[in-house]
Amino acid sequence: MDPRISLAPHMWDGQHELRWSIERIADEALDRAGVELDPRGYLIGIPDGDDALPVLVDPQRDAFDVTRLENLHPHFTSLFEERRARMCPSRTDDESTATWHPDHYLAALREGCRRDVMREALTRAATFADRVVHVGISIVVGDYRVFPVLAVLRRPCE
Repeated sequence: MDPRISLAPHMWDGQHELRWSIERIADEALDRAGVELDPRGYLIGIPDGDDALPVLVDPQRDAFDVTRLENLHPHFTSLFEERRARMCPSRTDDESTATWHPDHYLAALREGCRRDVMREALTRAATFADRVVHVGISIVVGDYRVFPVLAVLRRPCE
């Protein structure tokens, strides 16, 4: 196994409790809605700036081939530039002085691109076929960009 890939993650104290809480809250909400999707929660940590750090997946369930989650930053950037050029054709090179869209719009566009790339990468990396992944808004914690992920049963979700 590549030494830069870790299946025994530790990004911050309390991460396991957060991941468990996400899963439990989703399960309870879906149960109350009368839908049985059996959600499985994950936290995916992608190094934010130091590609020598391992990709981290919590919990250890071997649900993803983590080697397929390496080096996603160029994909994030490429998709963002493509969408920005298409959606904001009159942009300037300096985002901070752009008058065509406020900074919060660009931040939301960038995050949407991150989530789309992550969802596609997780779908390819999944070791299961009976579930579909949903990716939440990421945050930076220490050296990692952390994505909350729910994998739910495909058939009832459709």
